[in-house]
Amino acid sequence: MKTLLAIPMKAPARAKTRLAPAMGDHQREQLAMRLFERTVAFFRSNWPDFDVVAVTDDTTQVVTLAARHGAGVLLEAREAGLNAAAGLALRHASAGGYERLVIVPGDVPVWLRAEVRRLLALSQRYELTLAESHDGGTNYLALAPPQPFIFHYGPQSAALHTRSAQECELSVARCRLPFLARDIDTIDDCLVLAHARGRRLPSR
Repeated sequence: MKTLLAIPMKAPARAKTRLAPAMGDHQREQLAMRLFERTVAFFRSNWPDFDVVAVTDDTTQVVTLAARHGAGVLLEAREAGLNAAAGLALRHASAGGYERLVIVPGDVPVWLRAEVRRLLALSQRYELTLAESHDGGTNYLALAPPQPFIFHYGPQSAALHTRSAQECELSVARCRLPFLARDIDTIDDCLVLAHARGRRLPSR
């Protein structure tokens, strides 16, 4: 299945602002870039047949890092939020004849092949596949095949995406997976990750 995997990524200097009480500007920038690089490397290594692109307005660090891992870039004229980035990826997927569009964030700290394989299998049977984050957001979204869709990234976006799909009469698979449910947005997220590091992780 011809697949486009899109990773929205704002300029690192503007990323992770909710961590400002605990981290300086440089620390937050470096964290954002490390998480993004791990995400790109994970998909390029495990699914080399996927076309991977960063959706960004950053023409320096993000472009350079993406190229280092053999990924492309969809360049935004300006950063306008996740919904705009997802819309740009969808238009690109539709124009490029892709059979599946997968959108993931660049700040998931632990990627497991087993979790992603499960979601990819679901997206062969459902027109919309979602993995819900621990706070009701969306940490994985797949449209197969890409088609007109209204994105609702933000608070409780998993429920809103589900409703949007149902209104479009799309079949939906929605699940919450242990590791893909976590991302790094707040200080509490960092504490959860620190705790998890002290426990044995399953094989990736």
